[in-house]
Parts: sequence; structure tokens; C-alpha cells
Amino acid sequence: MKLPVSRLRRLGSIVLLLPLIFAIAVAAYSWQVNRELARDYQDVTHAYAVTRALESLMGRVTDGETAEHGFLMTGDDVYLEPYILFTSTIDQLYATLGGLLAGEPAQQPRMALLRTSNC
Repeated sequence: MKLPVSRLRRLGSIVLLLPLIFAIAVAAYSWQVNRELARDYQDVTHAYAVTRALESLMGRVTDGETAEHGFLMTGDDVYLEPYILFTSTIDQLYATLGGLLAGEPAQQPRMALLRTSNC
């Protein structure tokens, strides 16, 4: 059985268009996955920045408390240097952490609790 020429052309066009349609679908899917990956990367980077800010804050608070206790127990002025560093930089550390958490309403009560528990 012989197919008419117009039907063969249509069949040939369909066969040629299928890979093109598949390539477009794969490209669209890849674009979507890459956008999700970029958002995930931003979230992870932000989480690391918050972690670093918290670690800096905890370290500074620990150093300040240790220096305060050392001075109160010994009366030695050498303990005042870390305490002065603590008091002069703690507000900036809280501001940095607060800036990182500004877009997260669920974290605001925790941030307020953290600030009041260390002051």
C-alpha cells in the first residue's frame, strides 16, 4: 500500500518535530530545576550566615561573662580587656544577627528573648 505524498509529508513533519518538542520540554524542566537549585543555594547560604553570626555572638557573650567573673573574683584589671571588647561590640553583633533575621517573623520573638537573656 502506497501512502499519498501529503500524508508522508505530514508524517515526516511529525517525526521531525517530536525531538524538537522533547528538547523544548527538557530545556523548560532544566530551567525550572535550576531556579529551584538557586533558591535552595540562597537558603543554605543564609542559614550558614545566621549560624556564623550566632556563633560569633555566643563566643563574645562567653568571653564577656568569663572576663566579668575573672575580674570579680580576682580584681585583676587584665580581665577587663575582654569585657570592654564584649561591651563595645555586642550591639553590633546583635544588629548583624537581627539584620539576617529581619525577613523571618517566626524568629523575632526568639531574637528578643536572646537579647533580653544576655543583657
